[in-house]
Amino acid sequence: MDDELQQIPGALEQIVERFLNFLPDLLSGLVIFLVGLYLTGLVVRLLTNMLRRRHVKPEAYQVITQVVRWSLVVLVTITALEQVRFDLTAFVAGLGVAGFTIGFALKDISENFIAGLILLLQRPFELGDVIRVDEFEGRIVEVSLRATEMETMDGQNVLLPNAMLLTSPLTNLTRSPMARIAVDIGVAYDSDLDEVRRVTLDAIAGLPAALPDPPPFVIFHTFADSAITLTAYYWIDLRETKRLAATDLAVTAIKRAYESAGIEIPYPIQTQLIRPETT
Repeated sequence: MDDELQQIPGALEQIVERFLNFLPDLLSGLVIFLVGLYLTGLVVRLLTNMLRRRHVKPEAYQVITQVVRWSLVVLVTITALEQVRFDLTAFVAGLGVAGFTIGFALKDISENFIAGLILLLQRPFELGDVIRVDEFEGRIVEVSLRATEMETMDGQNVLLPNAMLLTSPLTNLTRSPMARIAVDIGVAYDSDLDEVRRVTLDAIAGLPAALPDPPPFVIFHTFADSAITLTAYYWIDLRETKRLAATDLAVTAIKRAYESAGIEIPYPIQTQLIRPETT
């Protein structure tokens, strides 16, 4: 027992001596790490300002700055660990096994991350564009590496996984400045269809939002229960007129034109047969 007590001061002395020998390397690694993080932030800020001055699209410089940031962080971390004689070979081998396990468990997150990189590089849409994907339609507010933020037409905020945007059919409603408006109408069966066509086209041609080229046109397509159904088509410039406003203008103008020309828009009619009871 006494021998064991006598060995304690020697053991403590060895621990203190090893710590003092290790302390300069620890401080050196810590200084390298902190200075490296500061320089990384400085480089990223300078790079961001340079890309903005060159009018690089926000989606593109987000990818560039994120890749540069994390590459520098990894480099700084490795350099700092080398100062404390950290066994990077064994660490990387263990990290590979752990990374495979974690990556399998977080498959959806990694999938969205990779999809976000592809979206930011391919740029099928930009900030402010109106897109339609699945049942969602709205304006793009922000694009990150995990999800895309959309503001729908009714003011709702939706986060769409990037993998969904990459694999689903996507319609960019803003990419082309022109859009075609379609208005469905029903006229009575005894109407003069040539007259209906002329009045409809004249009503559309009088709209300030209607473009003369491509010209508007009318298609009769359905024998409905109480009316012959037609669709009036015309083109607008989305930079000047919104879709809903254009549809409203067309419906109002066509209704007035039909009233002036005496063209009937019939109500739905149902015929009820009443049979007398037989005894």
